[in-house]
Amino acid sequence: MDNNNISKNIKRLRANLKVNQGELAEKTGISKPTIQRIEQGTTTADVGQLSKIAAALGTEITTLLQVNTDVISVVNQKGGVGKSTLCSLVAVQIKAKHPEKSIVIIDTDYQSSTKKLDKGDSIVNVIAFDVNESSNPILEFVDLVEKLKKEYDLVVVDTAGSFILQNFTSTVVECSSVVLIPIEVNELSISGSMITIPVVLAGQERRAKKGLKALASIIVNKAKKVTLEQKEIAKMGDLAGIEILKTKISDRIRYSRELSLSKPMVDPKDKTDELNILIDELLTKIDL
Repeated sequence: MDNNNISKNIKRLRANLKVNQGELAEKTGISKPTIQRIEQGTTTADVGQLSKIAAALGTEITTLLQVNTDVISVVNQKGGVGKSTLCSLVAVQIKAKHPEKSIVIIDTDYQSSTKKLDKGDSIVNVIAFDVNESSNPILEFVDLVEKLKKEYDLVVVDTAGSFILQNFTSTVVECSSVVLIPIEVNELSISGSMITIPVVLAGQERRAKKGLKALASIIVNKAKKVTLEQKEIAKMGDLAGIEILKTKISDRIRYSRELSLSKPMVDPKDKTDELNILIDELLTKIDL
C-alpha cells in the first residue's frame, strides 16, 4: 500500500468533513498519535484500521487507497488574459522542480497555442484535443482525462476560452482538482473574467460533495505599469470567493515571448525569481 496516497486521502476527506484528528480518533477507536502517524505516512495502517477510518469518514477503503493524480486546469472564458502562457509556465516549471514527475498538457484551446510550442524536444508531453472536431467533446474529454491520470503524475489543461462552450468548461472544472484563473488587472478584463467564477465555484462544489480535492485560485497577470486597479486588487485576498495568490506575474509579455516547452523559463533553484515563488506557493497550496 502507498502510505503517501493513503495519508493524503485521509487528510483531504477529514478536512472536507471538518473533522479533526482527535474526533477521528474517537470515531474509530484508534489513538490520536496513531492517526497522526498514519497521516504523516510514517505508519502503515492495517486493513482493520483503514476499514474503521473509511467508515468514520463515510467512504470505502478503495477511496483511501486510490491514486489521486492532480488535474490542474487553467480557465478563463475571457480571452487574451495569458491562459495558454500560464498553462505552459506551470507545467514546465513544475517539471523542472520535480523531474521525477511525468506531466502532460491537454491543449483544448482553439488556436492550439500550447501544442504549437511542442518542437519534439519538450520536457512535458502535449496532447491536442479539438472540441470542434469531436462528436461528443464532453464524454471524450472525460475519457481522455481518466486515461491520462493512469499514465501521468500530473495533468494540466489549457481550457478553450469561450462562454459559448460553457458546458464543456463546466466539465473541465469538474474533472480538475485545481483550477487556476489568470486575470489581467484592468476593469475590462476583470469584468470579463467574472463570468468564469460562478462556473468554477459550481464545479468545485460538486467535486467537494464527492469528497474530491477541489481548489481554485486566481493568478494576477499584470503589466509593469502600476494602475489604480492593481493597487486595489493588491489589497484583496479574494475575488468573489476565490483566493488570489500572493505572487503575481509582473510582465506577461516577457514570458510569452520567451516561452518554451523544452526548458524552464528560469533556473528552478533561483529562490528570488517571481515565477519560482509563484510555483512554490502553488505547490504548497495543492500539496503536490
